[in-house]
Amino acid sequence: MNINKAYQKQTNTGVQVSHQISELKSPESSMGLIGRFQHIIAITDWDENLLKYEKWINQICWTVIAVSILFFTNVCLSALWM
Repeated sequence: MNINKAYQKQTNTGVQVSHQISELKSPESSMGLIGRFQHIIAITDWDENLLKYEKWINQICWTVIAVSILFFTNVCLSALWM
């Protein structure tokens, strides 16, 4: 027996409300996190939006690289002098 039919025997209004709520859900909400991520990759123009911010992202990456070089140079030099 279908679960909805069994529940409908208990309370008719509850089934109607739950059915209406499930119809309002978007397809992405039932896909889960991986499904939504795949949907974003396949459907949206995320790569074009990423290219708009390429210079800004490159500056941040080079800054992180420079700071990490300074930090690890200091760590390496202090390890050698011990």
